[in-house]
Amino acid sequence: WTTGDSTQTEYIVKRKDTLINDKPSSGASAYITLATVTEPSYSDSSIAKGRYSWYRVYAKNANGTSSGSNVIKVSYINNPPSINLSSTIAVNEGILAVVTIGASDADGDTLTYTISNTPLNSSTDAELFNVTDGALNFTVAPDYESPADANTDNIYEIKLSVSDGIDTVSQNISIVVLDVAD
Repeated sequence: WTTGDSTQTEYIVKRKDTLINDKPSSGASAYITLATVTEPSYSDSSIAKGRYSWYRVYAKNANGTSSGSNVIKVSYINNPPSINLSSTIAVNEGILAVVTIGASDADGDTLTYTISNTPLNSSTDAELFNVTDGALNFTVAPDYESPADANTDNIYEIKLSVSDGIDTVSQNISIVVLDVAD
């Protein structure tokens, strides 16, 4: 902000927050004082992703405190994670490892992986997998001659979800187990 005149001795920076899907009138918090500064600038590193924040600056001089600046609205939008993975993955029988999941987050947030059954597949295929450090694995090595998937066709159908703590993206994946000569 710019100073009004040379008599100002300090500035009081205030903020109030609301979730992005809320309107200021429905659950907005009261203004809180963030800082009192002597320079006409302030950097707020405490705002949270997924929120709107409204800022007001009050100038102080020997006569008291001003009624406050115009309200400035700042949106801190989260970038959702992304999955870069083929929808069909072929693996040889007898191997636990399926694939290293190509997932990333533009904000650098820590990613959490979950496995579930696909919406069209109410089977228990998801229970046969786990994710460790971004690697999708069978819990027990598959055997082509004894398929453990729901419809015993050696095609395991799962839904892989990746979350950055705010947004979640999902992808349906088919894991095809290939026969290997014994």
